[in-house]
Amino acid sequence: MTVGFGIFLIALGAIIKYALTVEIAGIEEGTLGWILIVAGIAVAILGLIAAPFRVWEARRRDGYGPRDGDVRYR
Repeated sequence: MTVGFGIFLIALGAIIKYALTVEIAGIEEGTLGWILIVAGIAVAILGLIAAPFRVWEARRRDGYGPRDGDVRYR
């Protein structure tokens, strides 16, 4: 779930809502478009919230944090 996938869902929802005429039994194309737009916004926000944690975890794993023998961090 990344910001790019969220933007993709927003664009897909907007295309379905405003540009296509889709015939799906039991759901209108406007409703499907709005569902995809809202889902895309949620995914993008979650991706932005999670991004700093992914960077922090990668730095911690790669050894950019304090060393075991480093007395400054005890």
